[in-house]
Amino acid sequence: MRHRFDQWLTFRTVAERGSFTAAAEALDLSRALISGHVRQLEEHYGVRLLHRTTRCLSLTDEGQRLLKQIAPLLDEAERTDQQMADQASEVRGSLRIQVPAVLDAEPLHHCLAQMLLQHPGVKLEVLIGESVEDLVGRGIDLALQIGRLEDSSMVCRPLCQLDTKLVASPDYWRQAGVPTTIEQLAGHRCIHYRHCLTGRNWDFIDESGQPVLVKPQFVVETDSEAMALRLARSGVGITTALEFLCRSELKQGTLQAQMDQWLHPVPLSVVYPARENKPPRLERLLELLGRTFADPVIHR
Repeated sequence: MRHRFDQWLTFRTVAERGSFTAAAEALDLSRALISGHVRQLEEHYGVRLLHRTTRCLSLTDEGQRLLKQIAPLLDEAERTDQQMADQASEVRGSLRIQVPAVLDAEPLHHCLAQMLLQHPGVKLEVLIGESVEDLVGRGIDLALQIGRLEDSSMVCRPLCQLDTKLVASPDYWRQAGVPTTIEQLAGHRCIHYRHCLTGRNWDFIDESGQPVLVKPQFVVETDSEAMALRLARSGVGITTALEFLCRSELKQGTLQAQMDQWLHPVPLSVVYPARENKPPRLERLLELLGRTFADPVIHR
């Protein structure tokens, strides 16, 4: 049926333009193809649609009836085509995104608020989660990922490197002492954020730049980074945290960072299923995330 639609469009254009040559120019097709479309329609219906002379052409009665019948269909198809093109260029529609719990904080909140305020036609569904497996199957359009991505079928766009800190209250450091080696951490009271990339180990780098894993004594394990920081601020023990999440406490002195020389940043990326022709709403969110997390204020 698709080829019949093309033939109808050609026939109407010939009727409107008054010649095969003019129709060929309007549709950017060869004159031979234009003539072929009309001939195929005539053979299909078994009637003559056009009177042809060397100087002009005109519609037969059958051609006029056909033109009258197909005109509304072609007009509606053109309106639909234009509406779809207009909608495709608008930043509107729904996005289902996933973010790690540790990033459920002010920088991301501000980014999402910008998206919604600048584009009222957008709706967001925000899930808190760590796994980037089967994004397509779970209907997730975009996920933020801390650490390396193993699944090469996904598009992974780096955003920034997030600095990490090892923090405790001044009272804790004063009473328990500041470790002078990485190994000494094993004897300290530690508060563990359960979604740590290295499981129940904390990772550092030694003097030669090699990774070193330490398994501390955890007095608390929690899914909440805010809780881990609050307990550390209360003097319970040591915890690890992304620097931008504890920056205000470090400035106020309620938390103090130690052992910076053995810590390393972690990569933050945005991950989404590989696809062409990304909708404008996804492109716009990618742009805002890039601006948010490229800002040195966020991660330095």
